[in-house]
Amino acid sequence: MLPMMRKTVLLIAYLAFTNPLFAQLEKGTWMLGGTASLRAFEETSTYNGINNGTPYNLKNVSNKLNYKIAPNLGYFIVDKLNVGLRTSYESSQTYFVEKRPSRTHSLSIGPFARYYVLNTDKLFNILIDASYQLGYNWWIQKPVDNTGFLNPKNSHNFGISAGPVVFLTENVALELSLGYTYQSTIKKDLSETINKGFNTGIGFQYHF
Repeated sequence: MLPMMRKTVLLIAYLAFTNPLFAQLEKGTWMLGGTASLRAFEETSTYNGINNGTPYNLKNVSNKLNYKIAPNLGYFIVDKLNVGLRTSYESSQTYFVEKRPSRTHSLSIGPFARYYVLNTDKLFNILIDASYQLGYNWWIQKPVDNTGFLNPKNSHNFGISAGPVVFLTENVALELSLGYTYQSTIKKDLSETINKGFNTGIGFQYHF
């Protein structure tokens, strides 16, 4: 039984790395799909202002759990190099030290570039993806009296990720990724929020 299992594993590995499937990574090919990701991170916010004529600076640290859905459309300008536009929706649950929860929402859009490391005709590949997005953030925070308030801001989002790609068919690819995201949110020089951290993702792409 063990020899049979060993042969099966070796066969799958052989097919994944050597079997040509004519994967659609050539110049002139379009790519349509998206990724869903999850991350936990620490966020630091600073607030500047004047109170009764006295300048002040406040700092707040909170923990967040974030999920993100990011559709994309891209085009291979050369073999293995895809560029395009990505949109995303994010939702984050915040946990303050003083137990005043809030939920943040964000809509973003911006360019991305993606490179596939291995040959174009393989079932298995490795991607490297970098992106920038301009976002609109808003969140509702519920203080002690539970009234809540809306606080909109704009953000700049930078991300890089890498991971394996497996072509399930000639045109459909399954992706797993590990990435790092940096987001800066500034509101009229009065406040700045920085969040950064690692995230894991899973996605599907259709090549045509």
